[in-house]
Amino acid sequence: MSKTQPADVKPLMAIGICTRDRHELLHRCLISLKNTTLPKRYRTELIIVENAETLSIESIIEELDLTMPVHLAAEPKIGYSSVRNRVLDMADEMGADILLGVDDDEEVCENWVIAYEAASELLPDCDVMMGPTNLRYANGDEPSSIVQSAGHWIERTQPLKRAFGQRPYVPATMNYALRKAVFSKQSGLGLRFDERFNKIGSEDTAFFFILENLYGGKLGWVPEARAFEDRLGKRDTLKFISERNARNQAAYFSIVLAHQKTQKTLPVALSEIRQTTLKHAFYAFYHFIAAALYALDQPQRAKKLFGTSVCHFKCLGAVTAAFKWRQL
Repeated sequence: MSKTQPADVKPLMAIGICTRDRHELLHRCLISLKNTTLPKRYRTELIIVENAETLSIESIIEELDLTMPVHLAAEPKIGYSSVRNRVLDMADEMGADILLGVDDDEEVCENWVIAYEAASELLPDCDVMMGPTNLRYANGDEPSSIVQSAGHWIERTQPLKRAFGQRPYVPATMNYALRKAVFSKQSGLGLRFDERFNKIGSEDTAFFFILENLYGGKLGWVPEARAFEDRLGKRDTLKFISERNARNQAAYFSIVLAHQKTQKTLPVALSEIRQTTLKHAFYAFYHFIAAALYALDQPQRAKKLFGTSVCHFKCLGAVTAAFKWRQL
């Protein structure tokens, strides 16, 4: 498809979704997209890439009868980066000016698209815009309505609040919008996800780390562009959360090591890793001691303090994993 459009054709805002073996969740995600208000200044088209040898989601698309054109593709190389890069390639080939993205296990609010449409005008200097992903727990989806279960070992949280236009606290691809200046290979940086992170994840952390530190890219927060994700079952357990935190920390350390030139020197990169590791050690022991002190009088509080301690202890092994992953 040509990347140049006639003057009377609206610019393209593409919406990209990556999916693999999660048909029910994808169905829910697409229903939420079907119910969103579409922008006036852009035409919208949907890109869905299934990380598989062949497509198995055509029936879902046909059943929903979506209100926007849909482009399907199968990406046979299994991995987070490979499937995300296929979405970027397709958006680039289609001549998209903006690419919106959301994970297949999320649902978006009714004004999700138009919130990004407005932000694209109000935040002209932002190369990337991101919105919050509110977590829906078994007993409520907002902080004021969350009822902590008696056996819960870790504090249930929501995304940290940020003002419109502020840098996102943790840049990620759960809920985002990229300008073509980031992903276009003809008129932009042509930035792609590092395939060394295909199996370990945190490819989005590496992507935004490079964009900010190597190219001076700017990121802005759009609080009205809300998405929702269920935090149920094993995803709401201490084991899952602590292991994920440790994996993310190790991935970040490996990013710092792999791109040490953006940190000026290797000693500077190692210093950052050392300081972060020491912080984890301090908070691990701090929360462990606090848990012991509250164990008799406030057992539920002690449980959550102990869970926080476990998360920090798990992160202490991130250095070893980071040096191992660096060899990938």
